[in-house]
Amino acid sequence: MYDLVVKIGGSVLRDYKDYITQTKMLKKSYIAEAKLVLVVVSAASGVTNQIIKAMNNGSRKVANQITEKYLSIAEKIGGRHLTRKLEEILRPLSKIENRITDPRHRAKLLSLGEEASREIISYQLESIGVKTLQVPADNIISAHGHPLNASIDYTETLHNLKKKLDRLDGKIQAIIVEGFVGKGDYGRFVLGRGGSDYTATTLASLGSVKLVHLITDVDGIYTGDPKIIKNAKRVEVMGYKEAEIAAQYGVKKLHPKTFEPLIKIKPVEVRIGTWNKWTTIVTKPEIQPPKIKLVASKRHMNKSRVSLIGSNLVSPGLISLALELVKSSGIEFNEMTLSPVNYSIVFTVEQHAEALLLSTLHNLVGVY
Repeated sequence: MYDLVVKIGGSVLRDYKDYITQTKMLKKSYIAEAKLVLVVVSAASGVTNQIIKAMNNGSRKVANQITEKYLSIAEKIGGRHLTRKLEEILRPLSKIENRITDPRHRAKLLSLGEEASREIISYQLESIGVKTLQVPADNIISAHGHPLNASIDYTETLHNLKKKLDRLDGKIQAIIVEGFVGKGDYGRFVLGRGGSDYTATTLASLGSVKLVHLITDVDGIYTGDPKIIKNAKRVEVMGYKEAEIAAQYGVKKLHPKTFEPLIKIKPVEVRIGTWNKWTTIVTKPEIQPPKIKLVASKRHMNKSRVSLIGSNLVSPGLISLALELVKSSGIEFNEMTLSPVNYSIVFTVEQHAEALLLSTLHNLVGVY
């Protein structure tokens, strides 16, 4: 059906120049190799948060700011022709008057940013000589569950995908689908924050491709938060399970189910990063050293759960070393949990000790 999947994230879609840059990089990096690429696009940077704000406050002013941002991008890229299309897509935002609480209505409005991006990306690709086919995500992605945090039905989605792309025009070079969006029992559902990654890996797995590249503004997954750990380095290779646990700890803000279709259906090599540098995530690199890939933290109430993430963490020597490091740093922890199934060793501490514990445990990353 297609050769690979590329997801262009919102972090690299800040203004009209970014839309132009990203489409040129897409053509240069993949389409120029005569490959048929399925492109999953996110909303422009900050738009989803703005839509949430507009719905929570019943603010037409905020909604209008979103529309103005997109229309400004459209005007600079495609003039009046493109702005008319976006006006139609974004018209429901102009009707926000009161606080919106109905999950189904919220889901529909939340999907508009991605839909607008799909239109812009497709137009810009066509302008640089790439033949595209736009496919609304709710024509392919079937979802069930809560309208604001749905799960993809892989069987129905595969059926929809084959039906939609069965007789694809051989001249098409890029199929453009918006991420984050699916069709549920009562209209549009969304897949939760970071849902475009989930869309991309699902379509990669169902399409039996060899590669899915998730484009972001950072060149990969790091061994720790660079804002806290100054000597943090990019992780070259990780396994699905390691990356899945890292996602649950908020690393790279990946959707928690990003790796689910790759584990349940068909494995695909994942690249997370920029066009030129990335972290590679494959089925079984856990058998390769280093055992500890990174440290991460997740806050809950007034506590912080700081975790060593990697494979084969059941070694008594590693556990003793980790405990010794923590104690020698004077950090008091409430509990330590060893979870071989979840590829992690977790220390629960007060939040004020989080940064120190992250830095302390980072000394084991890439070494053990």
